[in-house]
Amino acid sequence: MIALTAREQQVLRLIAEGQNNRQVAGSLRISEHGVKRTVGIILAKLNCPNHTLAVVRAVESGLLAV
Repeated sequence: MIALTAREQQVLRLIAEGQNNRQVAGSLRISEHGVKRTVGIILAKLNCPNHTLAVVRAVESGLLAV
């Protein structure tokens, strides 16, 4: 089972809502670099090449509710 931290879940949820990295950074009041780093970790954990597939895999595996 893949485990995401609370911050990773927040970032993934905002990405699923259609926000880009800059918007996510603004929503969470963190740097855009911090978002990019977190997204990279999420993609690695879910073994995905992009945001869209990461959201799909997270939903399929129950990590993200729609």
